Amino acid sequence: MDPRRGVDMIASQLHFMAFEGLYRLQPDLTLSPGAALSHDISDDRMTYTFHLRDSSWSNGEKLTAYDFEKTWKTLLDPSFPCRDAYLIYMIRNAKLAKEGEVSLDKVGIHALDEKTFSVELERPFPSFLQITALSFLAPVNEMEDETFIGNGPFILQRWDHNHEMIFSKNPHYWRYDEIDLDEIQVHMISNEMSALHAYEKGDFDFLGAPLSPFPVATAHSLVQQRKLNSTQIAGTKIISFNHSKFPLNNAHIRKALSLSIDRKSIVDNITGLGQTIGTRAIPPVLDPKREISFISDASPEEATRELEMGLHELGLDSLPQLTLIYWGSTLNNLIVQQITEKWRKDLGVDVVLEKADFKMLLSSTQEGSYEISLLAYLAEFPDSINIFERYSDKENSRNYSKWENKEYALLFKASQMASANEIQGYKDQMEQILMDEAPFAPIYHYQYSFMIKPHVKNFAISPLGHILFDQIKLEEMEHSLGEISSLQ
Repeated sequence: MDPRRGVDMIASQLHFMAFEGLYRLQPDLTLSPGAALSHDISDDRMTYTFHLRDSSWSNGEKLTAYDFEKTWKTLLDPSFPCRDAYLIYMIRNAKLAKEGEVSLDKVGIHALDEKTFSVELERPFPSFLQITALSFLAPVNEMEDETFIGNGPFILQRWDHNHEMIFSKNPHYWRYDEIDLDEIQVHMISNEMSALHAYEKGDFDFLGAPLSPFPVATAHSLVQQRKLNSTQIAGTKIISFNHSKFPLNNAHIRKALSLSIDRKSIVDNITGLGQTIGTRAIPPVLDPKREISFISDASPEEATRELEMGLHELGLDSLPQLTLIYWGSTLNNLIVQQITEKWRKDLGVDVVLEKADFKMLLSSTQEGSYEISLLAYLAEFPDSINIFERYSDKENSRNYSKWENKEYALLFKASQMASANEIQGYKDQMEQILMDEAPFAPIYHYQYSFMIKPHVKNFAISPLGHILFDQIKLEEMEHSLGEISSLQ
């Protein structure tokens, strides 16, 4: 529950319930005040000064700018495991500090007094305010106390591992009077069908993404019965190729595997939820005014040509056996089976499937010990530059492919200095390189689907996939918990 250590969508969702950063991102991509009451930006747009409101930790103690300074500098400590630290490398000396080249005192992060927090950048960064709304930049109370301490709208009251988590309204939250929910019960159920049956019986108020998937076998009927709500999210399901593993170090081999994937068949016959197929790297919600493709879908002829070029460059007659590792949900099982069968049919490649739990999958991708993996990425802030940044440096913790390309890196660097009129051209060139070099193959872009009871009002999900629980209202109804307004 330390937001600085979070690596997945569910953890991030829980962090937003229990913590609050300087600002909060709304469904329309605007920012609303969080711990910051207001801010000033210098004329050169490189110094941000945040003026904090009067607010408290959940134990009643005052929250100050010094808490933000300590939290942000701690995640930049070389010994602290924060995979998202690269997202604030635009701050003066932040990257050098994380690499141990300079002390944390040299970083442009300063509490000027209890209510004034200053951040100095190395270069103007238009999306910096959006980044301040990310969960990993929320302040963390590191007191040695068995009681959970946060500063968000809810408190983690109880955690029965592998069973349930209970959150209650934070009595010290600055918007306490505006929060309708007194309690949120998060139930952990490993069987997707059991969860669906429990929802249909009325045990739960909400079921679905980002917290839980639907049983694959029910997706089509739920859509036909119009029981599902859905919203586009800035995320993409991908096949990741490890650039350091032979023969996946060859771009033609990777592109051949990408071109062979039948994305439309996966969306139509497996997921059944109408997602947009991945013929580009950037999720449509981050580029809503354009319909554009950078590669073909299910093109065995193009795939075969790429394969032949790759085999010729490598001096091979055929591809060796490869291994694909994946987290073994029912949906993922069906996806990898369809993809590997298509590879066998189109390209004659034999791929062994290796099912893993989430921790094992994460460890394998972080260490670079895998060959091929079924993964996903989700934008941390609502700008496509966030996706491009991951692949600008092979050492980036979210560059699962460990791929690098000098032309791409130069384009990314130039995009950081580009004007608003120029930047789209740089983005298009980078996206074309990603699709041609294929460090990963996008399968489909995320569309979160969920079921929710009629008495749950004001329900909203941000474009980054986070439920805004603090905005939910419940109509009056019979509650099993008496007076408590509880969401399950």
